[in-house]
Amino acid sequence: MTLSWIVQKHDELIVVGATNGDLTGVATADGLYFRDMRHLSTLRIAVDDCPLELLGSGTNAIDRADIHLVNQVAFGGAPPHSITVTRRRQLGDALREQISVTNHNRFPIALTLAITVAADFRDLYDIRDFLPHDPPSLQTPRSSGEAIELAYESPDRTRFATHVSFAPAPDAVEMLTLDGTRPGRPTVGFVANFSLAIAAGMAAEVALTAGPSVQPSDGPLEVPLTIGNGSERESTDWGGDFAEIRTSNARLNDILARALADLRALITPLRGGGRIIAAGIPWYVAPFGRDSLITARQLLPWNSAIAAETLRYLASTQGAVDDPWRDEQPGKIMHEMRFGELARRDLTPFSRYYGTLDATPLFLTLLSDYLDTTGDSALFGELRLNVDRALGWIDTYLHTGAHGFINYSPNHERGLVNQGWKDSHDAVQHADGGDIVAPIALLEAQGYVYAAKSGLSRHFAAAGDHDTAHRLSSEAEALRSAVETHFWMENAGFYSEAFMGDGRPNGAITSNPLHLLASGLPSQERAERTAARLLEPDLFTGWGIRTLATTMPHYNPVSYHCSSVWPHDNAFGLWGFRSYRQLAALDQLATALFDLASRCPIGRLPELVCGYVRGDGADALPIDYPTTCSPQAWAAGVPLVILETLLGLRADAARHELTVDPWLPDWLDWIEVDGLRVGNATVSLRVSGHHDRVDLEIRSDASRKPLMISRTDDSYVANIST
Repeated sequence: MTLSWIVQKHDELIVVGATNGDLTGVATADGLYFRDMRHLSTLRIAVDDCPLELLGSGTNAIDRADIHLVNQVAFGGAPPHSITVTRRRQLGDALREQISVTNHNRFPIALTLAITVAADFRDLYDIRDFLPHDPPSLQTPRSSGEAIELAYESPDRTRFATHVSFAPAPDAVEMLTLDGTRPGRPTVGFVANFSLAIAAGMAAEVALTAGPSVQPSDGPLEVPLTIGNGSERESTDWGGDFAEIRTSNARLNDILARALADLRALITPLRGGGRIIAAGIPWYVAPFGRDSLITARQLLPWNSAIAAETLRYLASTQGAVDDPWRDEQPGKIMHEMRFGELARRDLTPFSRYYGTLDATPLFLTLLSDYLDTTGDSALFGELRLNVDRALGWIDTYLHTGAHGFINYSPNHERGLVNQGWKDSHDAVQHADGGDIVAPIALLEAQGYVYAAKSGLSRHFAAAGDHDTAHRLSSEAEALRSAVETHFWMENAGFYSEAFMGDGRPNGAITSNPLHLLASGLPSQERAERTAARLLEPDLFTGWGIRTLATTMPHYNPVSYHCSSVWPHDNAFGLWGFRSYRQLAALDQLATALFDLASRCPIGRLPELVCGYVRGDGADALPIDYPTTCSPQAWAAGVPLVILETLLGLRADAARHELTVDPWLPDWLDWIEVDGLRVGNATVSLRVSGHHDRVDLEIRSDASRKPLMISRTDDSYVANIST
C-alpha cells in the first residue's frame, strides 16, 4: 500500500494534491476545498519548464506538509540535482505556502519560477458525478489590491471567491483558460512569473496565500472557521483531558499516535458554535449522524467531551416535520448535512438529509453509554425531550407488522436506496440472488434499538421515571425475542442480514452480526456460535472480517460493501467478542487489525480494503480499495477500540466503579493509562502479562494511592470513590 496523494485538513479547509505538492487540475480529487466547494483546482509550480524530481514529502501533521524537489535535468548552466525547491504548506484560515528555491552551485543562476493557479468552483457532488449540473459561469480573474481574485456567482446569487496573493509581488501575471477535470468544463486562472537571480549557495523565496470565501445573497460573509493553531490544538481540540495511553509495543504506539492526530484533524467547528468529528477526507468533511456517533463512542472511554458535543449538535438538528424530499420525520436524527452550491440551491436533499435507519438508535445508545461513563445527569435532563422524540420516532414510524422490527423503504429517487451503514445500491441482496422486498429490517439496526432501550431504561429509573424504565425494558425484551425467532438461521448457526417485507429473512451471510453481538442481544449460546462462524475462512480474510461471505452469489472482493473489509465494522466485533468474553476470538481479530494498520502507510487504518485473503509471510500486504477516504474517522478510532476491549474496560459512574477484564495478546506485554475518567474521578492503571494471566494496578489520580480491587469470576472491579 502506498500514499498516492497528500491530504491536509485544518478545521474547514481541505487540500488534496499530488505528492509533489501540485494540484494538477487533472486528477478528480485534487483541490482546495471549503464547505463542499472546490476553490482551487490547479496550483502548479515550474522552474524554467525543467522537470522537478520528488525527493520526499509529508510530515506527521495533517495540517501542514514539507515537500522537497530537485531539478531532474540540466538547465541554464545548472547541472542535474543542483537546484532544490522546497514547498512548505500550512493550512489555517487560508492556504499558505512558502516556496524556497536554493542554488547549490558555486556560481549564480537566473531562472523563472512560474506558479499556475486556477479554480473551477465545482460542487463536491458534481466532482463525484453524483449530481452533475451545468458548468458554472466563471468570472475573469481580476486584481483586487495586492490579491488576484478568482470568483463564480451561482444562479441564486451566492458568490464563491478565492483571493490569491504573493510576497513579493510577481514580475508578470498572465490570465489564461485551462482544460478542466471534465471535457467541456474549462477553468479560468493565471500564471504568476517570478524572475529570480540566486547567488551561489543562496536561496530565493516566494510566499503564496489563497483564502476562500462565500458570500450568500442574503447572509453574512463565510470564511473558514478555526479552532486553534499549532500547539494550541493539542490541548483544545478534545474539549477536555484525553487519557494518556502507553504500551510496550512501539508500533502500536505509533499507530495510536497517528489515529489521535487524524481524529484531532477531523474535529470540525460548526457555525453557531460547537464541533463535530467529520466523517472523512476528502469526500465526507461534513456532519454525518452515523459516522460521528460511532466515532464519538470509540473515543468515549478516553474522552467524553466529544460525545457530549456530538449529542447536542445532533439533537439541535433533529427532524421536526414530515418531508419526503429529505426523508425527514419528527424525532429522526440527521444522516448528513452539506453546504455546497447544490445544497444551497436545494438541488439535492443532502443540505439536511435524514435517510438513515440507524442514526436515531445510535444517538440513544451513545447517550446511554455516555451516562454510564460520566454520570452526567444534567445532560440527560437537557436532552430529555430529544430522547422522547427519538424513541417516539422509532415506535411511531418504524414499528410495522407483527414483529415490531424497525425497517425502511426508500422514499425519494434522489435519496439512498439502502439506509444502513452499508448504503450502496447493491449492499443488501437475497442469498439466492432474488430481489429484496421492502420494507427492509436490518439485523444490526434491531441490535441498536435493543441496546438503546435496555440501556436507557436504567437511566430513566435512576431519574425516577420508573414507568418509562419498565416500558423500555419490556420493549427491549420483546424485540430480543422477535430477533431470535425470525433472524436466527439454525441450519447456518448464524443470523440473517435482513428480514424482508414478504415475511422472510434474506439469508445472506454477512458481517452484520458483529453489530448484534456488540448490542448484547443474542443469548450466550448463540453468541458463541456466531463468533465462531464469523471467523470461518469465507468471512475472515486475515486482515479482518468481510462484509459478505465468499459463498454468496453477489460476492465481489473489490466491491464497496459486498465483501470488502471495513475496520470500523470489525470494531463492533471487538466490542461484541468482549461482551460475551470470546477472548480467543477477540485476540484473533485484534491481532488482524493491528497487523493491517502495521502494513499501512504511516500506520493509518484505511476506510476499507479489498476482501482478498491475506497472503503468507511477514511481507504480505492488504490490497487497496480504489477510492477511499484517508483519514476516515471511524477507521481512525479503531486502535482505541482495540485497547478498550483488550483492557475490558466498563465504567459505571453511578456506582463509582470501574471494571477491568484484561486480555493481552502475545505481541503486547503491558498497557499503561493515565487520566482515565469515570464520573468526576480520574484513575491510572497498569496491566502487564499475557492473555488472562496479568498483574493489575489501579491508582486514584487524586491521592496517587492504589485503589481497592475486588475479584469476580472473570474481572476486576475498582471502587473509585475510595
